[in-house]
Amino acid sequence: MSQLVFVPPPPPAVPPSTTPFLSHFGFLERLTPTQRLTIRARSTPGNANYDPTLDDAMFLFNQAETINVDLQTTKQLVGYLATTGLTQASDVDRLLASIDSTSPHARFS
Repeated sequence: MSQLVFVPPPPPAVPPSTTPFLSHFGFLERLTPTQRLTIRARSTPGNANYDPTLDDAMFLFNQAETINVDLQTTKQLVGYLATTGLTQASDVDRLLASIDSTSPHARFS
C-alpha cells in the first residue's frame, strides 16, 4: 500500500515593494530623448520658446535630492508637461508611478 504525501502549495507570490522616491536619472529616463531635449530647450533663457514656468519648475526639480512622485509639486510639474504638450496625457500615470525598491534608481526618503 502506497502512502500519500501531502505537499503544501507554494506561498503566493509577494509583489515587489515599491517606493515613490527615485533618482533624477530614474525619473528623467522615463521621458523620451526628444521630450528631454525639448524640456531643456524650453527651460533655457534666450531660447525662442522659453517657458519661465517650466524653467522655475526644473530649477526646483534640480534642487531636490530625490524625486518623490507622490509629492504635489511633482504631480503639478508632470501635469504641466502634459498640458503644454511636452508629454502626452497618457504618459502621466507612467511618469508618476512608484519604482520597484530593488531598482538601482530607487531612493529611500
